[in-house]
Amino acid sequence: MNVPIALETEIAVIGRSCRVPGANSVNELWSLLKAGRCAVTKIPRDRWCHSRFGHPRRSEPGKAYTWAAGVLSDIWSFDPGAFGISPREAEQMDSGNRSSTTQRVTIAARRDGTLTAIVLDAEIAMGVGGWFAGPGRIYTELYACPNVRVTETFVYTHTGAMASFRAPGHVEGAFGLECAMDALARELPLDPLELRRRNYATFDQEKNRAYSSKNLDRCYEEGAERFGWLRRGESAPRTAAEGRRRAERRDRHAHRDGGDGRRRRRGARAVAPLGVIFTSRGAAP
Repeated sequence: MNVPIALETEIAVIGRSCRVPGANSVNELWSLLKAGRCAVTKIPRDRWCHSRFGHPRRSEPGKAYTWAAGVLSDIWSFDPGAFGISPREAEQMDSGNRSSTTQRVTIAARRDGTLTAIVLDAEIAMGVGGWFAGPGRIYTELYACPNVRVTETFVYTHTGAMASFRAPGHVEGAFGLECAMDALARELPLDPLELRRRNYATFDQEKNRAYSSKNLDRCYEEGAERFGWLRRGESAPRTAAEGRRRAERRDRHAHRDGGDGRRRRRGARAVAPLGVIFTSRGAAP
């Protein structure tokens, strides 16, 4: 589809502003960048009580051993009344965040795609506080698998505390597990949607009880129909990662300056446990 693009477009810049650590205006930020100055300073005592949160031992739970940070200046000049809110309400309006996680996933299956084992080793950066809400729970729920092991390590870091959000840990965990399932589908090889159908969980495996309701299989069917999954053709990439690999191979062939271009065909082999390592970061109100 050809979309006409205007070669001349009028744009009105009505203003610009910024407040970042080390600079309270656009001009100050530009000067900071030109000079190559570091904006990391020390957290003032009127924001964090050093005696309450500090400890010289790095491994001390819930404590900080350094006060280095990128700090906004003069935060007390914020006028909540200009936005129709009280000072007490403004104190509670921090957006919060989901914890950064590093998840190492090992997944194993039979040749027919039946899952035999799922192993998760996760590290969760909680910030300066919060509660223990890791990504591991969904690994025991989403797919039928007789052997699931989850290890979660929570780490205090010098970042904002993990705050309230919906379904703590499930979004990050689902992303990790689904990445591993896609990687397994490529290795088998098996259609990614069919792999999920073959491992559909009909009951809560951790508590050994039936779900009161579950319609994920209907979502699979309707989603496949709406996306045209079955009509995509055998030559289409099954995943985004596969599409990127194909594009990279095309680029290599296009720039190759020698060789006969023949590839060795891999022989048949058993399906070994597949390891996937990734990180996830995100924020939520």
